Amino acid sequence: MVAVQLDRGPTIILEKDGAFLNYAAKGDVTCITHGHLDHVGGAQKLPIMTRETYNILKARNVRINNYVSAKRDETISLSENLKMTPMNSGHMLGSLLFKINTPEEDIVYTGDLNTVETILEKPAEVAACEDLIIEATYGAPFYKFGPREQVYADIVRWIVETLREGFIPCFKVYTAGKAQEIIGLVNSLLKVDVLVSQDVYRVSMVYKQSYPWMNFEVLGSGVSREILRGGEFVYVTNSMRQGVLDRRRTKWAVATGWALNNPFPEFDAAFPLSSHADFKGLVEYVESVSPKKVFTMYGHSVTFAKFLRKLGYNAFALEEKSRHQL
Repeated sequence: MVAVQLDRGPTIILEKDGAFLNYAAKGDVTCITHGHLDHVGGAQKLPIMTRETYNILKARNVRINNYVSAKRDETISLSENLKMTPMNSGHMLGSLLFKINTPEEDIVYTGDLNTVETILEKPAEVAACEDLIIEATYGAPFYKFGPREQVYADIVRWIVETLREGFIPCFKVYTAGKAQEIIGLVNSLLKVDVLVSQDVYRVSMVYKQSYPWMNFEVLGSGVSREILRGGEFVYVTNSMRQGVLDRRRTKWAVATGWALNNPFPEFDAAFPLSSHADFKGLVEYVESVSPKKVFTMYGHSVTFAKFLRKLGYNAFALEEKSRHQL
């Protein structure tokens, strides 16, 4: 028997009489799909992740003493009859989905999934399989994001207008992934400096190893003091504690998919920029995989499973039962 833990979610238990999903069991190995802290969980047994994910977690003070370094599209042998192929999930730097090959069936666990190209990442790879375990963060029909290029254009327009009004455009975003996407967007389309907070800086330095063209300075450095004297810059942080910006004219924006249905009244602007697939993207991914069974998890998993059943899929939300046979 081999047990494969999926992030902080269920464990795939591979036995002679078939494969099972069980929330209570612990795995012999752990699939770490990406560097967001809510997917790391507690103590992992032999975590499998990319070098980029390991470095992001290290920059975020997560201690992992030993791990299996995974590369996208390179197969890992777990046992004589069990192989695993990590593939790009499109979510952030180093993020993976996992295709598990067994003698009876292929099982795919997507982790967090993004199906559109971003300024930093390619879309998730399509992984054909019999059993698909897919996230459903935005798995309700309401969640329909517009073209990413339009969201980018709206962000750039707000930055330009804010600077023209004499304010400093500030973004409160996720430390890993979203912060670097905003930095990359400003670097690519605007000739303006970017200052970042300490936490964002540590993760951004990991990103810079893969994207050497990224340009930013940490608030408090000697270079940042020169930029502060110049007056025009964009500030990217994970916290609205402003520090040296307290006495300056600032406007604050948030960039998250939840801005689609949440006005975020405490901010001056809110942009529906997500590193997850929207409802349409999730449905299209299932259709492209064409699995025999679909298991949904996270977010609107029950709603998404019900919708897939209407489309003719054998679909179940993992929250509805603690144990499923694959």
